[in-house]
Amino acid sequence: MAQHIARISAVAAASAAAKTVLQVVAGSTVRALVKSFLVSFDGADSTKTPCLVELIRQTTAGTSSALTLVKHDEASVAAISTGLQTFSAEPTAGDILASVYLSPAGGIYSYQYPLGDEPVVAASGRIGIRVTTVAGSGTPNVAAWLKFLE
Repeated sequence: MAQHIARISAVAAASAAAKTVLQVVAGSTVRALVKSFLVSFDGADSTKTPCLVELIRQTTAGTSSALTLVKHDEASVAAISTGLQTFSAEPTAGDILASVYLSPAGGIYSYQYPLGDEPVVAASGRIGIRVTTVAGSGTPNVAAWLKFLE
């Protein structure tokens, strides 16, 4: 089994809207186990309203471009799964697996699932990180990564 990382940085959060910042699509012959994920913002104004960050199963790709996955272990085989980024049309939402409010003023959230408790993405299934801002959140840049095992 090989671990891979989908990662993005400097993605502008849409003002008062939901925006998927990255998505992993499990290969047609493998499942993916989410090991951990991280999201951070680069805003500087601590008076801004917190943003909602969600780890979410998604049922469509939306409109996006390819994201290069990185091997966690340099000696691993290439990923069968694929990654997507730069969404101009939102994917269809499915199950929300985790959610947290995070300050856009330099907020950071990281979570590592306990062994045996990792969310499973079915073969050909999709999982993404979505950020939702409100009118008072501003438009901070987002950096995020999701580590998974296939």
